[in-house]
Amino acid sequence: MHYQFEKQQKITQIFKEPSLLEQWKLTLKDPLNVPVKAINEYFGTKIGLFFMFLRFETKSLAWLILVFILVRIFITIYFINKKFSAGFYEYCF
Repeated sequence: MHYQFEKQQKITQIFKEPSLLEQWKLTLKDPLNVPVKAINEYFGTKIGLFFMFLRFETKSLAWLILVFILVRIFITIYFINKKFSAGFYEYCF
């Protein structure tokens, strides 16, 4: 019985930890805000390294997504306004 009480205390302490939960909030100014140092201290080096790599990969691919969206909009507007062959349009989409 005492063991279950200690286990319950540890679980509630994890979720009441204000420092990591307050640092890891989603904001519009910095949506990729990940407190890597706090994660590293709390969970360990391997988990901290994983989140650091995940943040790096997401930031690296974000510009590519923006370029793809712009190209897709350009292709859609250009080929809708022009007379085009159906084969090329189907190839693009």
